[in-house]
Amino acid sequence: MLHHLLSLSNSNRRTVASLNGVLETPISSSAHLNTNSQILPRSGSHNSSRGWSEAEPTVSRLTTAKPRSGGNSHARSSILAATIAALLLTTSAFAADVSKWTQQLASSDRDARREASYQLLHLGAAAKPALPDLIKALDDQDKQVWSNAISTIAALGPDAVDAVPKLLESLDSRRSQGRYRDQGQYLLRAAYALARIGDAAKPQLLAALKDKDTGLRIGAAKALGGMGPAAKEAIPALIENLGSGDQDLRNEVIESLGLIGGDAVPALKDALDSKDAWQREGSARALAAIGDAATPAGDKLLERAGQETDATARGAILATLPKIGLPPAKVIPPLIAAIKSDNEALRHAATNAILLVHPSAKTAVPALTALLAEPAQAEHAAYVLGRFGDDAKSAVPTLIDLILKAETPPAAFTDALAQIGPPAVPALLAQVEKISATSITRDFWVIKVLKNIGSSALPELRQALASPNTSVRLAALGTIADLGPEAREARADVLKLGSDPDPQVRALLLSAMVSIDSSTSKALKLIEPAIKDAQPLVRAAAASAAATLGKDAAPVAAQVAALLEDPDGRVRLVAIRAAGAIGVKDPVIIERVTARLDDPSARLAAIEALARLGAGNAVPRLIALYPTSDIPTRLVILNALGGGGEAGLPTIATAMNERDPSVRSAAVRALAGAQTNVEILLPALQQALTDRDPVVRHAAMDAIVPLATRNPNKVTEITKSIISLAALDADRLSALETLRAFRVKDLELISYALDSPSSDVRVWACERAGRLAGQARPIRAKIETLSSSSNDYDRRAARRALETIR
Repeated sequence: MLHHLLSLSNSNRRTVASLNGVLETPISSSAHLNTNSQILPRSGSHNSSRGWSEAEPTVSRLTTAKPRSGGNSHARSSILAATIAALLLTTSAFAADVSKWTQQLASSDRDARREASYQLLHLGAAAKPALPDLIKALDDQDKQVWSNAISTIAALGPDAVDAVPKLLESLDSRRSQGRYRDQGQYLLRAAYALARIGDAAKPQLLAALKDKDTGLRIGAAKALGGMGPAAKEAIPALIENLGSGDQDLRNEVIESLGLIGGDAVPALKDALDSKDAWQREGSARALAAIGDAATPAGDKLLERAGQETDATARGAILATLPKIGLPPAKVIPPLIAAIKSDNEALRHAATNAILLVHPSAKTAVPALTALLAEPAQAEHAAYVLGRFGDDAKSAVPTLIDLILKAETPPAAFTDALAQIGPPAVPALLAQVEKISATSITRDFWVIKVLKNIGSSALPELRQALASPNTSVRLAALGTIADLGPEAREARADVLKLGSDPDPQVRALLLSAMVSIDSSTSKALKLIEPAIKDAQPLVRAAAASAAATLGKDAAPVAAQVAALLEDPDGRVRLVAIRAAGAIGVKDPVIIERVTARLDDPSARLAAIEALARLGAGNAVPRLIALYPTSDIPTRLVILNALGGGGEAGLPTIATAMNERDPSVRSAAVRALAGAQTNVEILLPALQQALTDRDPVVRHAAMDAIVPLATRNPNKVTEITKSIISLAALDADRLSALETLRAFRVKDLELISYALDSPSSDVRVWACERAGRLAGQARPIRAKIETLSSSSNDYDRRAARRALETIR
């Protein structure tokens, strides 16, 4: 992070390179040396301590060099003199730089101070002469200045010992400079600088740990922690601070003790017997931070885990046990005991600790499984077992037994089985074997667990598809169907069930294939024979699968329509819906659907199908049914009449005057579909826009959108009505959506909208004008007025429009 602090300026690199090059070059009696051009640095260059250190090998070689044979000793003497002179000049450049930036650091100009602090930072150790001024800069109100000053002091390391008092003073909240927003950053940087200063700062840091000011103690603890094991003499004072009432201080001390490491273990072990609960808690947490090096304190922690009376301290001890390298066999018993506690915080701490022993689950799982027998602990134990995943497979039989004994399967137990995952699948399927096939539904608890296990259960489920037990095959197939495309690899196994002897399996097979396989052709190959199956359940499943495929099932539309004559009422009902979903407008299919209007149980489904297929010859029947139908049926009839041509218009007109707004709304939509005469339709929609109920008004707006697209020149007046409605809270969103769908080019309409009390409408008008570009110049003045509006949205929209208009 600080490598840039020690960087070498380009000019100094060239100087050193030149010197090294000169030393390696044989010199003849005719050699000449131009010291100005070859080894002197550029004026104004910024040098660094690294530059000087890189020059040191050159100096050494110059002072120890021996003349080469055949060399000119006089020439070498000249080179030596010139080289030393160059290095002296480089040193002078360093001093000049430090002096320059030190003076600038006291400037009243903030940017000048920033630049000076930045340059001093990049001088690294060479900035040592500026230390007094850097110390003063710690009080600078500009963050960049004081942060650069601290970083430079840190780079000086032990040479910056004179800065220690000021750094500590800055951490003292009693002498705060008011940098509350940056206090956290200041603390981090100051502590780092103190840590870099190292041994020279220790006496004052140790004294600071005993100061009354909490902020000062926090900073001192952080600095000592940054020194790591080198700060071991601070251990007693740090442990004493574990008893502080300030949580932030305790947390910082714990972290510092963790960084100091193994040297702190004996003292922390003793502190576990402290009379102060905070000290006991903090000591345990510090040992956890130390980790495996704290193993020698293990026996004491185990002892305290059973004796500790303070819940918070005991929780910290429990959390520490799995983190310090103790054998799992020693750790698990006290954690299991804590899970039985009435204290929720202790149970939570013990649970988390047990989960940290995960690699040694074989030790924890038997103890947790035993807890399942205790009603008060069972659900919590199940939760923990589930978190162990497949390592908890030995608990599966016990969890299943508990589920079977309960009236309603407890979620904690079923969730645990789902988390244990694939190892639980065989036992779950074994339970299915004991249940009749009629009980295998999506709500059955085993099916829910299998579905929650997900695709990881697929290998076992694929094997189960070949089970001789019908219930098992149904459970496996139903789960695969719910998995959908995730179970695509099971296609071949599923297809083998096409000739299964059980009709439930054959029926479920169809929905499973449609769910897991996007191949329509494969699904249709299954649907065609299933339509002719002897079992009504399978025929209904075939029609349902075709409905799911929708228009892709067109090749089997006629076969599905044949099921409208099926002797089984459920099959007929599903077939009607499938015919509508497939949507093939064949007269024979429509006639068969129309015939179902005589069946009260199928009437609603038949009307819905006719709405999709086209009412055609069924319109008179629908008109006859309308007066005696309830409201849900009337709504469906109106939907069907909307696609039935002008024959249904009288009924639609009657519906537009009914009291129920949902009926009036459906009538408006039906009118837009049935009435082809724009001159008649527009006044009716205009009237609907004045309806007292917003549902009806919104239906009229929806109907106007396609009409305006086809007839933009005929909707001027109705567009004005929508612009007016956009100013009303109840209609704003619907009206704006309608307006945005219009490609309005009428300047009169756009000008009218610019006068709207609604900002949203005015913005829309500006956008429309902007799209017209130069054609909108006649209304430019009105838009210019908006461009200076106090409303931000109006102003920005108007200015964007003017850019394109101009």
